[in-house]
Amino acid sequence: MSNQQRICKRCQRVLQRSVHDKCLFCGGPIPEIFKLNEVEKNKIQQDIDEREKKRKKNNKNTQGSCGGGGTCGGSCGGA
Repeated sequence: MSNQQRICKRCQRVLQRSVHDKCLFCGGPIPEIFKLNEVEKNKIQQDIDEREKKRKKNNKNTQGSCGGGGTCGGSCGGA
């Protein structure tokens, strides 16, 4: 299926692959043929969870990144 066929009838935007059965822009219902099955939804949710986990890990690693043992002030997270 090409993206040109995956158009929301309400807002005319391209429908995103999502765990939700609605348009992510306007909230309108999507046609049944574009709805994902549970296996596809689980895969998308796992990808989202993995990205969030990596993001949180990266945020932890950057706190106090000045290298001064937190003596540079609160702006870098080193307080």
